[in-house]
Amino acid sequence: MSDVPVSLSTLPIESVLGPLLLGVCINAFFYGFSVLQFVQYRARLFRDSLPTQLLVSWTFLIDTAHTVALCWMMWSYVVDNFANTTYLFSAPWPFTATPTFLAITSAPIQFYFARRVWKFSQSPVLYWTIMALSVANTTMGIVATAFAFTHADVHDFKLLLPVIDSWLGLGVLCDGLISCCLIYYLVRGQTGFRRHQRLRDRVAQVFIESSALTAIFALADLIVYSSVPTTNYHIILGMPMGRVYTCTLLAMLNARLKLREDEARGIKESHSYERRLQFANAFHNLKCTPEVRVSVSIREETEDISTEPEDRQSISRTTTKVGDRTSTDIDQKGPGSIA
Repeated sequence: MSDVPVSLSTLPIESVLGPLLLGVCINAFFYGFSVLQFVQYRARLFRDSLPTQLLVSWTFLIDTAHTVALCWMMWSYVVDNFANTTYLFSAPWPFTATPTFLAITSAPIQFYFARRVWKFSQSPVLYWTIMALSVANTTMGIVATAFAFTHADVHDFKLLLPVIDSWLGLGVLCDGLISCCLIYYLVRGQTGFRRHQRLRDRVAQVFIESSALTAIFALADLIVYSSVPTTNYHIILGMPMGRVYTCTLLAMLNARLKLREDEARGIKESHSYERRLQFANAFHNLKCTPEVRVSVSIREETEDISTEPEDRQSISRTTTKVGDRTSTDIDQKGPGSIA
């Protein structure tokens, strides 16, 4: 490429610099989600195994490094080389190193999903097929970076078409196979108790979305690059693809940990409810004490003075009240009574 300055009116800014700017902005957008998911993951009550935590730290570190490099690249385009029109057709190292950044991010995540598929299927054929596709995808990503460094010009990108197509095609196959396997085995294995089934459905949804989303991104990038290889439109999807891998992995891990926390919280709340119920029953029994019935006897004695003394009668009346019931006994003593 000649170093003679080119008039801005003859430069296809919308197909060279525009996609780069848009790709960096979308990458920063997904990186923000990655930071949010990473903070939530570290703040969870439960913890994953050490290898899983190392995987999360590794992918987040690569995301940070790539995002910083892309920001520096945009600075070099729009600030350091603002008046250098020939620089627009060049490809700085963050641009050409994007396949390697993506490969070292996607490979461990694909290994992780391959292990999950093996746990569900117990099929070594599927496991090693996914592993082989992932290794081949990573290798082709590194090869694509090497070729891009030797053809660091936008007009020469069409020479990289076979290598880039092979790299993206292997990524589509690997992610698509993972997604199909997870759909098949998780849907087929929906048996057991209703609560267990509900939890598995939620985890299955995250698994499916994770693999399908990355496969869609890779497929779209493959189609765009194959259609217009001499432009930078493909970079709109290529730059943030690594962040998509990280975001979906963290979303799946956070969903799993949240399910564990919900189950633990449910058990705790169940025990708390039982204790509250026992206390309420005890308080109710305390208020509803057995009724105490009190017997009260009232004795009245009267003397009839309307007759002669020898005919007078003595009347004794005893009234007994027990609760709401009242009984009366009359004892009459007179001349005719038996002493």
